[in-house]
Amino acid sequence: MTDHDHGADGASTSEASIAHLTAALSKQLARLVRDELELAQVELAHKARAAALGGAMLGAAAVTGFIVLGLFAAAAVAALHLVVAAWAAALIAAAACLSLTALLALTARRLLARATPPMPEEASAGVRDDVRLAKLSVQQARR
Repeated sequence: MTDHDHGADGASTSEASIAHLTAALSKQLARLVRDELELAQVELAHKARAAALGGAMLGAAAVTGFIVLGLFAAAAVAALHLVVAAWAAALIAAAACLSLTALLALTARRLLARATPPMPEEASAGVRDDVRLAKLSVQQARR
C-alpha cells in the first residue's frame, strides 16, 4: 500500500491518519487545559492562604504594636518633659511615632506585594508552553 491508498470509505489512509491525530490532539488539549486549570486553582488557593495568614499576622502585630507604641510615647513624653516644655516633648514623640508608622507601612506593603499578582504564574507559563508545543506539533504533522 502507498501513502495514498484508499480505505473502505474512500478516504485516503493519510487523511484518516491526520483526522485521527487531530481528534487525539483535541482530546489531549482538552485534558491539558483541565489539568492546567486545576493547577491554577491550587496555586491561587496557596497564594490566598499565604496572603490571609500574612494579613492576619500583620493585623495582630499592628494592634499589639499600637498599644506598646502608646506606652513608649507616654514614657518618651515624660522623659523629654524633664528637658523641654511639655508641648515640645509631645511634638518630638509624635514625630518619632510618625517615622515608625511610615517604616512599618512600607515594610507591610513590600510583604503583601509578594502575594500579588493573584495570577497563577506557573500555570500560565505551563499553558503558554503547551500551546506553543501544540502549534509546533500541528505544523510538523502538516509537513
